[in-house]
Amino acid sequence: MKGSANKEQKLLLKVAYQPLIKQLTMSIKAIEQLIEAFIYDNAELKEQYILMQTIPGVEKVLAQTILVYTNAFDNFNNPRAFACYAVVAPFEYSSGKIKSRRHVSHRANKRLKTLLHMAALTVVRKESETKTYYKRKVEEGKSKMSVLNTIRNKLIYRIFTVINRKSPYLLTLS
Repeated sequence: MKGSANKEQKLLLKVAYQPLIKQLTMSIKAIEQLIEAFIYDNAELKEQYILMQTIPGVEKVLAQTILVYTNAFDNFNNPRAFACYAVVAPFEYSSGKIKSRRHVSHRANKRLKTLLHMAALTVVRKESETKTYYKRKVEEGKSKMSVLNTIRNKLIYRIFTVINRKSPYLLTLS
């Protein structure tokens, strides 16, 4: 039955669901406003939220998600531990005789990893030092996903750096 609906049926469904979609969109916007209000009511959260967004690729949703998962950076005190939690830190498997390439675990926090991946893609698409790094590594023969994973890891390190220094991210061009 999949794909058997004709154009009139699809149009009827679209018209029927339009009010529901509008209501859900309004509810999402209201929730987003409540989250932002909560963040801006707390001075520490506000500072961390604003600092994270100075990093290219880190937008509102990623910054909010990181604040939640790190408990405003109380649960994680270093970027390596958070990279392990987000499962973007590669590990080598070895059992004495068997060794494999470094890889990331499939037991990831999928939501967090997806947001970091989208941020990495955003940074790579923009004209920046990260785009140059990405192109250079791919030309050297690294797999694209491996390079993107490295960029996700770099984003985590940048986030922790701006939070620990309490200063905005400064792009250094060399």
